[in-house]
Amino acid sequence: MSRPALLHNSGVPPRTVIQHNAAAPAGRTLIFRLPPEIRNTGPEGLLAQLTGVSRAGGEAAAGAELRRRVNKYAAQLGLPPAVLVADADAAEPVDDLLAVCAVLSKSSDRVYLCDKEPNLARIELGRRVVLRLPGALEERNDD
Repeated sequence: MSRPALLHNSGVPPRTVIQHNAAAPAGRTLIFRLPPEIRNTGPEGLLAQLTGVSRAGGEAAAGAELRRRVNKYAAQLGLPPAVLVADADAAEPVDDLLAVCAVLSKSSDRVYLCDKEPNLARIELGRRVVLRLPGALEERNDD
């Protein structure tokens, strides 16, 4: 009759030690936030800021149009498909309002996802998203 092997904790330290040192990748750190002069962060207000004209049609139509613009622009931003959201004070501000709307609406508190459906409720005053890019945007666009 065979007996199962028993595992013992003999107090002897393990022979193999696995270590991992995290290092921030060399690249740009960008901060996305609405400018303080924007007061209406609803879809109608944001569309008016982007286009320079107020549109009739209601909040639902404005939301659909803003989502369409955000999705189209996010695909052209040149950001990786997924980027971890960082918490840094020293970051390069992004002044492009549509880029800010795209990143704010497609980011959770931890990650930006280019293919995510925009959540327009995440576009709010005071919210900021800091993205630490793995390399300079210019380097990736040359591929």
